[in-house]
Amino acid sequence: MLKDGRNFRSSYYEKVGFRNIDDSKYLDVILASKDLDLNRLSQFCLRFTVPGVHRALVWKLVLKVLPFNKECHSFVTYARQDQYNDLRNALIEMKYIDKAMPESQIVIAMWLLENKCLKFTWKLEIELHRHFLHICQVLCSVFFNEVDIYWVSKGFFNCVKTFENSVSWLVEFSKNLLFKTDSALHCHLLNIESLHKVPYHSWFRSCFAGTLHELALLKVWDKVICGAHKILCVVSVALLRTFRHSLMSCNNIADVSHCFLQVSLKVNQDTHTYFKHPISGSGGARTLVPLFKPFLMLAATVFHVTNGESALWGMGNNFKPVLRTTTFHATRRLAVHWLCKTKHSSTEVNKTSLPIKLSMCHTSINDRI
Repeated sequence: MLKDGRNFRSSYYEKVGFRNIDDSKYLDVILASKDLDLNRLSQFCLRFTVPGVHRALVWKLVLKVLPFNKECHSFVTYARQDQYNDLRNALIEMKYIDKAMPESQIVIAMWLLENKCLKFTWKLEIELHRHFLHICQVLCSVFFNEVDIYWVSKGFFNCVKTFENSVSWLVEFSKNLLFKTDSALHCHLLNIESLHKVPYHSWFRSCFAGTLHELALLKVWDKVICGAHKILCVVSVALLRTFRHSLMSCNNIADVSHCFLQVSLKVNQDTHTYFKHPISGSGGARTLVPLFKPFLMLAATVFHVTNGESALWGMGNNFKPVLRTTTFHATRRLAVHWLCKTKHSSTEVNKTSLPIKLSMCHTSINDRI
């Protein structure tokens, strides 16, 4: 048996691209333990996409909202509920919040109060916390329990603060990564003196909240909460390469600034379009390959940086093969193979497994990048 409780053959199957156990079943085994293991949960989040039905529990465990002893969960849940009610009632009595205020702003006010940073002019200073506000807005649309929203938000804020001082380093790393993967785009932005206009700081401090669609964000945040902060650099490069055509057509700083203003709207519109409208055509699986262009760019980025030696974890629970190639055409063939494997047709696409605009991949970030 392996340390994580799986059969010893699992490691051999994974090396050749076969899956020996379903993600959800593997997670069920981890969560069934009386004393939960943070390392096993973190490794699961880094390697796989957390199933939506378990995401709330997994995130609360990883962010230390709940203890790892399952017998204490009920007591801690009630304690968290009482503390939440105390904070909220205090803000109501002080007339800092009202029923008409968005839940995301209420969470920010409660967080400021608990950290003894709440001022009378906090509404005027809400712009100072716009990154956290964007994160709250995403979490409010994902979680339905107000108590969970607050405590997960607080845990996520603390997670972001752990690498807040390293944002400048992440920016430089992203620039170097862009140069390695797309030197033409990097040189173009450098020549028109617009490389500094790329909103790296905003992207990293908000973890792309307000920029990417929430369905893509959750896959990224599964890794971020476990400490894989460098995935944000990979996402930034993938996002730039997705809008490569628009950026290459820019001739000055004003054009680049306008282009980035459209990024968030474009990504969200494309994601909604992919889910709302069925895909038709006579080309079978190959007709869907253009939809995966952002993913293919991301795959090519990762393979270039890791010399094609790392595992590719991406588009959905059934797509986790191991690639040993540096060619972009191989990633196209892999996309077609995945479509055939998951029985996608050109006329019907499963909503739950359809890759979103920026599907994320895990590339052994802590070890390889």
